[in-house]
Amino acid sequence: EQQSLVDRFENVAHRRATYFMKGGDFESALEYATIACNGERVLPQMHLLRMSIGIHLHDYMIAENEYKYIKENYKHFSVDTCEILYATMLLYKRGWKTAEAALTKIKKKDSSHARNLRCKIIDEQLKDPKVSPIDKEKLEQEREQLRAKKLTDVLLQTRYYDL
Repeated sequence: EQQSLVDRFENVAHRRATYFMKGGDFESALEYATIACNGERVLPQMHLLRMSIGIHLHDYMIAENEYKYIKENYKHFSVDTCEILYATMLLYKRGWKTAEAALTKIKKKDSSHARNLRCKIIDEQLKDPKVSPIDKEKLEQEREQLRAKKLTDVLLQTRYYDL
């Protein structure tokens, strides 16, 4: 409560959303993220957090709406996090083929977040009976190469300022 005396309510609500997200209370996190996103001085990071919370809750409408909002209102904001979150949502909502196509929008394909997403996509490809044994062998090799490097799950991220 003391924070609200010295800071804008959007920032306080964003920090509370982050706190609840870290604790796995996504419903409370969504409540505070929504408050933050409805303020006067809203940062794109606040919408990214709300997008991530929507994915955690499997409420893909929230994630999709936040993605569109960020793309329309923060055109200068070129951080890959938005695209990685969107591709992650597509992986869960529509499958690996759609998510793989969305990977093309990611600029830093060798970032730990992009590599982690690629591993998730490969995991789903390996489960697909339509993928040939030869392709599965290549995918397993690619996955091992990716896993040899640092991987960071964008859904476990709560700070989107420095990605």
